[in-house]
Amino acid sequence: MIGVTKAQIPEHLKPALDLIVRSLQEVLGEHLIAVLLKGSLVKGDFIPRYSDVDIHVLVDHEVMEGPRSLRLKEALRIQEKLGVIRPQDYDVWQFQIFFLSPEYYPYDWSPPIPGTYILLYGKVPEDLREREEEFYHKIDLSLHRISGYISYLLERFTDKPNGKLAEIVRLTGAILKATLYNAASLLEEKPFAVWHMPVWEVLSKWGEELCPEGHLSNFFNGVRKEWRRVIEDPDFARFLFAEGIKSLRSLERWFDEKGRSLIPKDKVKLI
Repeated sequence: MIGVTKAQIPEHLKPALDLIVRSLQEVLGEHLIAVLLKGSLVKGDFIPRYSDVDIHVLVDHEVMEGPRSLRLKEALRIQEKLGVIRPQDYDVWQFQIFFLSPEYYPYDWSPPIPGTYILLYGKVPEDLREREEEFYHKIDLSLHRISGYISYLLERFTDKPNGKLAEIVRLTGAILKATLYNAASLLEEKPFAVWHMPVWEVLSKWGEELCPEGHLSNFFNGVRKEWRRVIEDPDFARFLFAEGIKSLRSLERWFDEKGRSLIPKDKVKLI
Protein backbone atom coordinates (compact mmCIF):
# COMPACT_ATOMS: atom_id res chain seq x y z
CA MET A 1 0.00 0.00 0.00
CA ILE A 2 1.65 3.21 -1.17
CA GLY A 3 0.96 6.58 0.41
CA VAL A 4 1.26 8.87 -2.62
CA THR A 5 2.30 8.89 -6.25
CA LYS A 6 4.42 11.68 -7.69
CA ALA A 7 1.28 13.49 -8.80
CA GLN A 8 -0.17 13.20 -5.28
CA ILE A 9 2.73 14.72 -3.34
CA PRO A 10 1.15 17.31 -1.03
CA GLU A 11 1.13 20.71 -2.72
CA HIS A 12 2.74 22.47 0.24
CA LEU A 13 5.83 20.24 -0.07
CA LYS A 14 6.38 20.67 -3.80
CA PRO A 15 8.26 24.01 -3.64
CA ALA A 16 10.83 22.55 -1.23
CA LEU A 17 11.22 19.35 -3.25
CA ASP A 18 11.56 21.33 -6.48
CA LEU A 19 14.28 23.48 -4.89
CA ILE A 20 16.12 20.39 -3.66
CA VAL A 21 16.07 18.66 -7.06
CA ARG A 22 17.02 21.84 -8.92
CA SER A 23 19.90 22.53 -6.53
CA LEU A 24 21.20 18.98 -6.86
CA GLN A 25 21.13 19.28 -10.64
CA GLU A 26 22.97 22.61 -10.57
CA VAL A 27 25.72 21.45 -8.22
CA LEU A 28 26.20 17.82 -9.26
CA GLY A 29 25.47 18.10 -12.97
CA GLU A 30 26.26 14.90 -14.86
CA HIS A 31 27.29 13.21 -11.60
CA LEU A 32 23.65 13.15 -10.46
CA ILE A 33 22.04 9.79 -11.27
CA ALA A 34 18.67 9.81 -9.49
CA VAL A 35 16.68 11.48 -6.71
CA LEU A 36 14.23 9.32 -4.77
CA LEU A 37 11.56 10.31 -2.27
CA LYS A 38 11.30 7.58 0.37
CA GLY A 39 10.02 6.92 3.87
CA SER A 40 6.76 7.66 5.63
CA LEU A 41 5.43 10.06 3.01
CA VAL A 42 5.49 7.25 0.46
CA LYS A 43 4.33 4.49 2.82
CA GLY A 44 1.34 6.50 3.98
CA ASP A 45 2.22 6.92 7.67
CA PHE A 46 3.53 10.48 7.60
CA ILE A 47 2.92 12.35 10.87
CA PRO A 48 2.95 16.18 10.58
CA ARG A 49 5.80 17.86 12.50
CA TYR A 50 7.15 14.45 13.60
CA SER A 51 8.11 12.76 10.33
CA ASP A 52 11.08 13.51 8.12
CA VAL A 53 10.95 13.93 4.38
CA ASP A 54 13.51 11.29 3.37
CA ILE A 55 15.39 11.77 0.12
CA HIS A 56 18.00 9.41 -1.31
CA VAL A 57 20.33 10.85 -3.93
CA LEU A 58 22.26 8.48 -6.18
CA VAL A 59 25.51 9.98 -7.46
CA ASP A 60 28.76 8.95 -9.11
CA HIS A 61 31.37 7.74 -6.66
CA GLU A 62 33.70 10.45 -7.95
CA VAL A 63 31.93 13.13 -5.86
CA MET A 64 31.67 11.04 -2.67
CA GLU A 65 33.80 11.40 0.46
CA GLY A 66 32.38 8.41 2.35
CA PRO A 67 29.60 5.83 2.01
CA ARG A 68 26.85 8.42 2.62
CA SER A 69 28.56 11.81 2.28
CA LEU A 70 29.63 14.14 -0.51
CA ARG A 71 33.01 15.77 -0.93
CA LEU A 72 33.44 19.07 0.90
CA LYS A 73 33.19 21.16 -2.27
CA GLU A 74 29.78 19.80 -3.26
CA ALA A 75 28.54 19.61 0.33
CA LEU A 76 29.21 23.32 0.89
CA ARG A 77 27.46 24.38 -2.31
CA ILE A 78 24.39 22.24 -1.71
CA GLN A 79 24.03 23.34 1.92
CA GLU A 80 24.24 26.97 0.81
CA LYS A 81 21.36 26.43 -1.61
CA LEU A 82 19.21 24.33 0.73
CA GLY A 83 19.96 26.14 3.98
CA VAL A 84 17.10 28.56 3.30
CA ILE A 85 14.51 25.78 3.72
CA ARG A 86 12.75 25.99 7.08
CA PRO A 87 11.26 22.55 7.87
CA GLN A 88 8.69 24.03 10.27
CA ASP A 89 7.18 25.94 7.34
CA TYR A 90 6.31 22.58 5.77
CA ASP A 91 5.08 20.76 8.90
CA VAL A 92 8.02 18.32 8.80
CA TRP A 93 10.76 17.61 11.32
CA GLN A 94 13.51 17.87 8.72
CA PHE A 95 14.37 17.26 5.08
CA GLN A 96 16.84 14.41 5.44
CA ILE A 97 19.02 13.83 2.39
CA PHE A 98 21.33 10.83 1.99
CA PHE A 99 23.92 10.66 -0.77
CA LEU A 100 24.71 7.17 -2.06
CA SER A 101 26.86 5.74 -4.81
CA PRO A 102 25.46 2.72 -6.70
CA GLU A 103 29.06 1.60 -7.25
CA TYR A 104 29.82 1.39 -3.51
CA TYR A 105 26.42 1.06 -1.90
CA PRO A 106 26.62 0.81 1.94
CA TYR A 107 26.68 -2.89 2.84
CA ASP A 108 24.13 -2.50 5.63
CA TRP A 109 21.61 -0.53 3.55
CA SER A 110 19.04 -2.11 1.26
CA PRO A 111 18.96 -0.78 -2.32
CA PRO A 112 15.69 0.87 -3.38
CA ILE A 113 12.86 -1.67 -3.30
CA PRO A 114 10.43 -1.10 -6.21
CA GLY A 115 7.18 0.35 -4.93
CA THR A 116 8.74 1.98 -1.85
CA TYR A 117 9.91 5.22 -3.45
CA ILE A 118 8.85 8.00 -5.78
CA LEU A 119 11.35 8.90 -8.48
CA LEU A 120 11.80 12.68 -8.52
CA TYR A 121 14.64 12.73 -11.05
CA GLY A 122 16.67 10.37 -13.20
CA LYS A 123 16.62 6.59 -13.23
CA VAL A 124 17.62 3.90 -10.74
CA PRO A 125 20.33 1.67 -12.27
CA GLU A 126 18.86 -1.70 -13.23
CA ASP A 127 21.61 -3.63 -11.47
CA LEU A 128 20.93 -1.86 -8.14
CA ARG A 129 18.65 -4.56 -6.79
CA GLU A 130 18.48 -6.40 -3.50
CA ARG A 131 19.20 -10.12 -3.73
CA GLU A 132 17.16 -12.24 -1.34
CA GLU A 133 20.20 -13.60 0.50
CA GLU A 134 21.51 -10.05 1.05
CA PHE A 135 18.09 -8.96 2.29
CA TYR A 136 17.95 -11.69 4.94
CA HIS A 137 21.55 -11.06 5.93
CA LYS A 138 20.77 -7.39 6.64
CA ILE A 139 17.69 -8.37 8.66
CA ASP A 140 19.86 -10.76 10.65
CA LEU A 141 22.47 -8.06 11.30
CA SER A 142 19.87 -5.51 12.37
CA LEU A 143 18.07 -7.79 14.80
CA HIS A 144 21.35 -8.91 16.34
CA ARG A 145 22.12 -5.25 17.06
CA ILE A 146 19.06 -4.44 19.17
CA SER A 147 20.95 -4.44 22.46
CA GLY A 148 23.42 -2.00 20.94
CA TYR A 149 20.57 0.25 19.79
CA ILE A 150 19.15 0.28 23.32
CA SER A 151 22.51 1.20 24.85
CA TYR A 152 23.01 3.95 22.29
CA LEU A 153 19.58 5.47 22.95
CA LEU A 154 20.02 5.37 26.73
CA GLU A 155 23.40 7.05 26.34
CA ARG A 156 21.86 9.81 24.21
CA PHE A 157 18.85 10.24 26.52
CA THR A 158 20.33 10.57 29.98
CA ASP A 159 21.88 14.04 29.69
CA LYS A 160 19.16 15.61 27.53
CA PRO A 161 17.49 18.79 28.85
CA ASN A 162 13.70 18.67 28.88
CA GLY A 163 13.51 20.89 25.81
CA LYS A 164 15.45 18.32 23.78
CA LEU A 165 13.53 15.19 24.79
CA ALA A 166 11.38 15.24 21.65
CA GLU A 167 14.54 14.78 19.58
CA ILE A 168 15.50 11.57 21.36
CA VAL A 169 11.91 10.28 21.16
CA ARG A 170 12.09 10.80 17.39
CA LEU A 171 15.43 9.01 17.18
CA THR A 172 13.96 6.15 19.18
CA GLY A 173 11.03 6.02 16.77
CA ALA A 174 13.29 5.85 13.72
CA ILE A 175 15.33 2.96 15.14
CA LEU A 176 12.23 1.18 16.45
CA LYS A 177 10.37 1.46 13.14
CA ALA A 178 13.24 -0.03 11.13
CA THR A 179 13.63 -2.84 13.68
CA LEU A 180 9.89 -3.54 13.59
CA TYR A 181 9.92 -3.82 9.79
CA ASN A 182 12.89 -6.17 9.87
CA ALA A 183 11.16 -8.42 12.39
CA ALA A 184 7.85 -8.35 10.49
CA SER A 185 9.68 -9.33 7.29
CA LEU A 186 10.41 -12.70 8.88
CA LEU A 187 6.68 -13.27 9.45
CA GLU A 188 5.52 -12.34 5.95
CA GLU A 189 5.53 -14.91 3.15
CA LYS A 190 6.63 -12.17 0.73
CA PRO A 191 9.04 -10.19 2.93
CA PHE A 192 9.62 -7.30 0.53
CA ALA A 193 5.88 -6.55 0.73
CA VAL A 194 6.24 -5.46 4.37
CA TRP A 195 8.26 -2.43 3.27
CA HIS A 196 5.31 -1.19 1.21
CA MET A 197 3.03 -1.05 4.27
CA PRO A 198 2.38 1.89 6.58
CA VAL A 199 3.43 1.22 10.15
CA TRP A 200 -0.21 1.05 11.27
CA GLU A 201 -0.79 -1.93 8.96
CA VAL A 202 2.37 -3.65 10.21
CA LEU A 203 1.23 -3.16 13.80
CA SER A 204 -2.25 -4.44 12.96
CA LYS A 205 -0.86 -7.62 11.40
CA TRP A 206 2.02 -8.47 13.71
CA GLY A 207 2.18 -6.00 16.60
CA GLU A 208 0.58 -8.28 19.17
CA GLU A 209 2.76 -11.24 18.22
CA LEU A 210 5.96 -9.21 18.33
CA CYS A 211 5.11 -7.22 21.45
CA PRO A 212 2.16 -8.68 23.39
CA GLU A 213 2.66 -6.16 26.22
CA GLY A 214 1.42 -3.35 23.95
CA HIS A 215 4.51 -1.13 24.12
CA LEU A 216 4.78 -0.88 20.33
CA SER A 217 1.22 0.38 19.94
CA ASN A 218 1.63 2.75 22.88
CA PHE A 219 4.70 4.32 21.33
CA PHE A 220 3.44 4.79 17.77
CA ASN A 221 -0.05 5.86 18.82
CA GLY A 222 1.54 8.36 21.19
CA VAL A 223 3.64 10.07 18.54
CA ARG A 224 0.81 9.86 16.01
CA LYS A 225 -1.93 11.36 18.15
CA GLU A 226 -0.07 13.48 20.70
CA TRP A 227 3.19 14.69 19.17
CA ARG A 228 2.63 18.25 20.40
CA ARG A 229 2.30 16.86 23.92
CA VAL A 230 5.65 15.09 23.51
CA ILE A 231 7.23 18.46 22.73
CA GLU A 232 5.51 20.32 25.57
CA ASP A 233 5.27 17.71 28.36
CA PRO A 234 8.58 16.20 29.56
CA ASP A 235 6.79 13.54 31.61
CA PHE A 236 4.94 12.30 28.54
CA ALA A 237 8.14 12.38 26.49
CA ARG A 238 9.86 10.25 29.14
CA PHE A 239 6.91 7.84 29.11
CA LEU A 240 7.09 7.39 25.33
CA PHE A 241 10.86 7.00 25.40
CA ALA A 242 10.43 4.22 27.97
CA GLU A 243 7.76 2.58 25.79
CA GLY A 244 10.18 2.70 22.87
CA ILE A 245 12.96 1.03 24.85
CA LYS A 246 10.54 -1.61 26.16
CA SER A 247 9.39 -2.22 22.58
CA LEU A 248 12.97 -2.83 21.45
CA ARG A 249 13.47 -5.25 24.34
CA SER A 250 10.30 -7.11 23.33
CA LEU A 251 11.54 -7.36 19.74
CA GLU A 252 14.90 -8.61 20.97
CA ARG A 253 13.21 -11.24 23.12
CA TRP A 254 11.00 -12.33 20.21
CA PHE A 255 14.02 -12.64 17.93
CA ASP A 256 15.94 -14.71 20.48
CA GLU A 257 13.00 -17.01 21.15
CA LYS A 258 11.41 -17.31 17.69
CA GLY A 259 12.82 -15.02 15.04
CA ARG A 260 16.21 -16.64 14.57
CA SER A 261 14.59 -19.88 13.44
CA LEU A 262 12.61 -18.02 10.75
CA ILE A 263 15.70 -16.85 8.86
CA PRO A 264 16.13 -19.29 5.94
CA LYS A 265 19.42 -21.08 6.57
CA ASP A 266 19.97 -21.46 2.84
CA LYS A 267 19.66 -17.69 2.37
CA VAL A 268 22.11 -16.34 4.92
CA LYS A 269 24.91 -17.51 7.14
CA LEU A 270 23.78 -16.84 10.69
CA ILE A 271 26.02 -14.81 12.96
